[in-house]
Amino acid sequence: MYAGRLAEAVADARQAVTLAPQSVHALNVLGWAHIESGAPAAGLRECDRSLAIQETERAQRCRAIAYLDLNQPEKALAAANRAVTLNGISPNNRIVLGRIDLARGKAQSALTHFDAALKQHAFDRAAVRMYRGDAERALGNLEQARRHYLDAKGRDLGLYTKPLADRLAALPQR
Repeated sequence: MYAGRLAEAVADARQAVTLAPQSVHALNVLGWAHIESGAPAAGLRECDRSLAIQETERAQRCRAIAYLDLNQPEKALAAANRAVTLNGISPNNRIVLGRIDLARGKAQSALTHFDAALKQHAFDRAAVRMYRGDAERALGNLEQARRHYLDAKGRDLGLYTKPLADRLAALPQR
């Protein structure tokens, strides 16, 4: 969102909600800003406020990630499936479903979702490659995981610098 300036993102999103309290878009942005800044419960509240006004795919996906971050994968799955119902061709929904499958210990299924996101021309290919690396690591394919992490690193615009560095450092040296 703001690549390291998450406090500013939350403040800006709060201001947008203050100016337009019935704006589904502003509430979604505030929800995502909270989630990305490490406050998934606050993010969930804002996504739910948005859903009370109008159900959107983005708000359901926001709920899914909030629930995932709150370690509630079954609720995350329900929200993600609803997002897919609202928009079955969104690569972002496939990424979220893959992340949920990873959390549920279903790495092979996660790979299927990540591959579908890539085929649907996901905008954030760095994220897809990073999570694909996580799935390969969960399956014990450490060299494949390394390859995906390095690919993600090459595509990253600064959002995943630390998570990728941590993942690469956790792999055994060649």
